Amino acid sequence: MANVRQKALDNLEKYGISANLVTTLARGVNETEIAAVIKEAVARSNVTGVSLQLLTGVGRANNITQDQLNRLTVPDVLKEIESQTEGMFRKDDFVPLPCSHPHCCSLTYAFVTGEAKKKVKPVTRYLDVTKYLDYFKNTVCIDARDLLDEALHHSVNRLWSASASLKLDSVVRDFSNCCGIKLKPVEGNPLRQIPGKPLRIVIKPFMDAFNYDQKRAKKCCIHVLTPEGKLIPFCNNNIFYRCR
Repeated sequence: MANVRQKALDNLEKYGISANLVTTLARGVNETEIAAVIKEAVARSNVTGVSLQLLTGVGRANNITQDQLNRLTVPDVLKEIESQTEGMFRKDDFVPLPCSHPHCCSLTYAFVTGEAKKKVKPVTRYLDVTKYLDYFKNTVCIDARDLLDEALHHSVNRLWSASASLKLDSVVRDFSNCCGIKLKPVEGNPLRQIPGKPLRIVIKPFMDAFNYDQKRAKKCCIHVLTPEGKLIPFCNNNIFYRCR
């Protein structure tokens, strides 16, 4: 099966089709292979995202047995990423998604350059993104520094949004603002404007019946629309409605 996936990735790269690598992680199964997935994403010119999803007891995984008192958590994954990538990505490079509960999602972006030898620099090494995600003003006097901060504030907020996609020209421009990258005017794929590529890594621990937290559900910013026109928080839908 791994060979089939590698061949699919080869074909996608050959024809310049953007791709994301999605991996389900479970303790004692594959948490030691996180670096291999990230390095694969770094090496491939067309891969712009990695999604690390922790095993959740819903849907097809409902009958998979795992030790509920020793399941993987976001801090566990962050520790593994820093250790396995030997500092290419650090724990403090990852920032929770502001629109949701802090335990719901953690992500970072990096700027990848180079052909044979890839250089990886997370956005958090360019600027302190937490400064702009928790940005408040209490002044009527604006100078050039305020204007710069305002521009970066909006760029960071849009990058750390549940709806951000690196296929959008506006998101690519926000990424370039944060990294100080000069874009080159091209037609077609917005990513071709960057002399390198952006890479986003997302850690997503969905909830199930064993780790359900109503506070997290109340702050959910990803919803499922029912035929009746109701908006159901994503994890609520998986736990209470999906089986119906």
